[in-house]
Amino acid sequence: MALTRPHLRGRQAITNWAAGLTLLWGLGMTLWLPWFDAAKSYRPVVSSMLRKLPATATCIATENRNSLAMISWRYYAGIDLLSFPSGETPPCDYWLVVRSSEEGVAEPGWQVLWTGNRPREQNMTFALLQRLPQAKAPK
Repeated sequence: MALTRPHLRGRQAITNWAAGLTLLWGLGMTLWLPWFDAAKSYRPVVSSMLRKLPATATCIATENRNSLAMISWRYYAGIDLLSFPSGETPPCDYWLVVRSSEEGVAEPGWQVLWTGNRPREQNMTFALLQRLPQAKAPK
């Protein structure tokens, strides 16, 4: 196979140029794909949360508007998050909160166990909250 051919006509030159550019683009994307994946993936967020999740946790809830969180936790950790409507009380003792960084993640009656975000997306915060035990009423 020759790298160059003598006496190229206009159409052959354009075809060779397009084929070469396509080859370079494909090679570049193949080499850089892991970097793009690491920058946009939910895997680091999920694995970081799993390290802080107590072994006794059997149910984790998240608001039903957080479909990406539900899909990511199912895919990367095998955990099915229980969804509930926004504004209602979470049905589980653990609550995965997904909010913008300006909103904050603290909620009354809940303790923050973990917070994190995707490597290249600092404007969205994920937090794992644990329900605080209710204080016993005096007799």
